[in-house]
Amino acid sequence: MTIVLMKPAIHFYVDQFQDTSITNQILFGIEEEGIPVQITDMDVENVIHAAYTAATISPLLVGVALKDNQFVIHYRNLQPEQPLFYEQMLQNKCAYQVRDFGANAARLVKGIPFK
Repeated sequence: MTIVLMKPAIHFYVDQFQDTSITNQILFGIEEEGIPVQITDMDVENVIHAAYTAATISPLLVGVALKDNQFVIHYRNLQPEQPLFYEQMLQNKCAYQVRDFGANAARLVKGIPFK
């Protein structure tokens, strides 16, 4: 029997066609809070389902997903169809606002108030 230990990290599923500048801002927000993140580039069909799947895999119970400028933060203990945060139209947000979404995912792990 082989035991596989996963590094504690937020799991982040990013659609392979997503604009990297938005992805980077979200990652900067998570990084600023000091929480590790594991990124997976994939073909995301449903951003809410992808975030929930990421949360179920994450040892930290938090998953995020990004597709077509839609960003979702999900927590494993929530219902699959009811994410904690769902944000659309990220391309219309300032960089610091997008960064705050990433920071909020990390703050969920830390158990501190959101930005």
